[in-house]
Amino acid sequence: MIFVDTSFFFAFFSEIDKDHVRAVEAFQELEGRNLPDVLVTTDHVVFETRSRLPPSSSASTCRMGGRRLGWSYSRPIGSAS
Repeated sequence: MIFVDTSFFFAFFSEIDKDHVRAVEAFQELEGRNLPDVLVTTDHVVFETRSRLPPSSSASTCRMGGRRLGWSYSRPIGSAS
């Protein structure tokens, strides 16, 4: 298992980060593997990453990236069904 911190996620999601290419390459090396079995993180890291992304990064972009990482999403509490 690999613990993934904010710096990796930020670089992965942000094309302006100096380590973006390295993060994407590292992710591509895991292709074909069941990512939830390989990568582990915390909710704090996920929230910190989202808060550090530029305002132009939409929530849908983050969700799409999260799906690529094998995450699933629930509807926020209080949202319409």
